[in-house]
Amino acid sequence: MRKIFSIVGGLLLLGIGVFVYQNYYQENNYPSKPKVVKNSNRIRTIIDEKDIGLDIYYLIKQDNGEDIRIDHVYYYDVVAPDYSSENYIRFTDKDRELVGLYNDKGKVVIEPIYSGLTKVHNGMLYALKGAVKDNIGRNGDRHNVLLGGDTYLLNTKGEVLIEDMLEPHIDLDMFSLKITDEPLEDSYYVSLKGVNGKYYNFVQLEKYLQYFTEQVFLPSTEGSKWEKYLSDNLKVNLEVENDNIGDYIVIDKKELLEDKRELITQAFDLVRTGDSSRYHIDYYIEDGVITDDTEITSEQDRKLYLDEEGKWRSAEFPAFSVNIKEVKGKQTRSNHFDFYRNKEGGMTLYQITIRAHYF
Repeated sequence: MRKIFSIVGGLLLLGIGVFVYQNYYQENNYPSKPKVVKNSNRIRTIIDEKDIGLDIYYLIKQDNGEDIRIDHVYYYDVVAPDYSSENYIRFTDKDRELVGLYNDKGKVVIEPIYSGLTKVHNGMLYALKGAVKDNIGRNGDRHNVLLGGDTYLLNTKGEVLIEDMLEPHIDLDMFSLKITDEPLEDSYYVSLKGVNGKYYNFVQLEKYLQYFTEQVFLPSTEGSKWEKYLSDNLKVNLEVENDNIGDYIVIDKKELLEDKRELITQAFDLVRTGDSSRYHIDYYIEDGVITDDTEITSEQDRKLYLDEEGKWRSAEFPAFSVNIKEVKGKQTRSNHFDFYRNKEGGMTLYQITIRAHYF
């Protein structure tokens, strides 16, 4: 199988540097209250409209107050320039099509020697070296990916922390790092040996979600304790049984608890039967909260949960989806329970979608 590193997609990246990491989580109390690295506001991505096309560049403020202009912009998608992450920003050596990293003083901290770099999260980033670009688009569309190469975990000094790093699509929690002499054996940790001989242990988010669902959330549904996870702005989508597949009514938290509770709790009852021939549970890590415009309403919280592009901070506040599938023979009906990690470190259930007809 060819190893593919997408140039287009945003990646949830994890890990942390020995020298510059901030351990936001209590070692024996995962997860704890997340923190967001304060934006120095020294790096700006500028998009100016011209008579023909766009002028896209970076401005980085110097200590003397003057801005330097950087034209070697990194694009993670067509006409989608990079924005700063933890006060670092990627740039491209256009002649060689390689990627490097600036800090917020305009200094190159990682030379453009890599085929691909990810955003900085908690003082580290993935790096891909020696890959080959390929266009897998169809019908004239361009969709570049990088094939092959070696994946590393770096700190923001450009030092290699882990060689032969896991593929970026494996969702780890970068803020969960524990550095140990021996690999951890906890159920939802993955242990990776660093170049210093120590083990870098990260929570694998899908495994954690399974643990949370099976050991914490589902047991709480035997009574009403599960309701503490419900967002005040909860959105509930209930599929209507008619000839049109995909018709829904939408209700809020109040109506759910007053009139429709049984439609939700039947999914929990199904799991409690323990009959695996009648249900199946899938776990997903999402890019963000899809209803963030109605879920996060205060301006203060929007600045916390969303980055300067207006995108969900999925590294600091992971979003999850639990799909309890009702099964009958070859037929299945999906019931989605969508969570995110909130600013207090807890889990918020912000959206429920019920499609089950309970065969």
